[in-house]
Amino acid sequence: MVNITDSLKAPAILVGEDYTVEYANPAFGEFCGRPPEELLGKKCHKVSHASDSPCRLNANDCPLKYVLRTGRSTRVRHRHVCVKGSEKVFDILAIPVSLNG
Repeated sequence: MVNITDSLKAPAILVGEDYTVEYANPAFGEFCGRPPEELLGKKCHKVSHASDSPCRLNANDCPLKYVLRTGRSTRVRHRHVCVKGSEKVFDILAIPVSLNG
């Protein structure tokens, strides 16, 4: 999976059930203005929204919550904070992934 997402031009991350970024591709690192390795272990809402609280608490629908609740994919539109504080609207596709087979 890592080889596939590393080659994507679109930002992509793998987020754990506790909102922790477990993987970030180079495009996501570029979006955040930091090497992808520096994003690992940080909360997704912190790196995407510069927020200390999950999306549902800051006016965005949380795709992770939906995926965990339903086991189904979802698409949402979010306003993310980019490098140097500018904002950009992203269409997010959240897909359930099981690493345990």
